Amino acid sequence: MENRKYKIIIIDDNQAFINAMKFLFSKRNDVEVIGEANDGVQFLKLIETVKPDLVLMDRILPGIDGIKLVKTAQEFGYNLKILGVTMSDDPTIHAQMNQSGFIGGILKSQFFEDFDQALKKIENNETYFPILI
Repeated sequence: MENRKYKIIIIDDNQAFINAMKFLFSKRNDVEVIGEANDGVQFLKLIETVKPDLVLMDRILPGIDGIKLVKTAQEFGYNLKILGVTMSDDPTIHAQMNQSGFIGGILKSQFFEDFDQALKKIENNETYFPILI
């Protein structure tokens, strides 16, 4: 991995998950959390002001779900790399995420086991969906 710091936004309706991610990322030198949101509306407002390298987005959100939110962000012209995080290990769900514009999808339960591999793939403009392999 090249020596850079990735600017990340976390969007999840579970504030405890966001807080855990922020704490764990604070121990890393290659990641900086530059924003957070608990729903799609907050996220759309946030990306007007910050420019992340990567968005970590829960698939299920209040209001606009993650799959619709990715499409909405694309329609507004935002070219974002969005890594989906989900509790679901259903391959159909991960295929939907892949088809809707997520650059990857990882399980929350496997997040830190899979994150570095996902980041390497994303650096190379490849997708990362280990459930679909």
